[in-house]
Amino acid sequence: MLHVKLYNLFPLSGLLGRKGYSERSLAGKAGLSRLTIRSLLGQAQDSRLSSWSHAAEALESSICLVSISADTLPEHSIQSVGFRILQDGEASWKIHLMNFVDEFRRNLDTRLILLPPPQDLSKKVQALIRSTVYFLSREIGIEPPLWSKQRLFLDRPWFVSESEVLKPSMILESPLAFRQNNIFVGENFLERA
Repeated sequence: MLHVKLYNLFPLSGLLGRKGYSERSLAGKAGLSRLTIRSLLGQAQDSRLSSWSHAAEALESSICLVSISADTLPEHSIQSVGFRILQDGEASWKIHLMNFVDEFRRNLDTRLILLPPPQDLSKKVQALIRSTVYFLSREIGIEPPLWSKQRLFLDRPWFVSESEVLKPSMILESPLAFRQNNIFVGENFLERA
């Protein structure tokens, strides 16, 4: 039998204090009962997701549901990938990014894409990472993280395969997720043998 464990990391109590709301005023603004607000503050396991959503909206925040896998290797998160590329040099993006792609497709663990890569990466590599995460999110039918939706259009087109012969086919085959950042890849770019 599969056991589902929910971890709630929404800082309701902290936001309540920061925004200066009482339980009563938040309940009124969120359209919830004060008892419901109290159960949310107590992290009750039987709280409805819709109640959390109304409370978050009233506090000018949002919530998201994140899937996790017990088998995920955390060193393959996008943030870790970025730090590894910085450590090993820009040319190492191929191995680190493709290891991330394999891990993400294997486990569908959305924690891997929550945080953006480090800002110290070159614009080119950041754009490639954003495009990859955007593409993979759409591939599995989830809303891409906000940071991956922000375009990072390169000044000059980047043909990931430097072969002149392949450039015309990359122009035709490159998915929108990559083209929107002026990056051109083959249709099988994210596939491994």
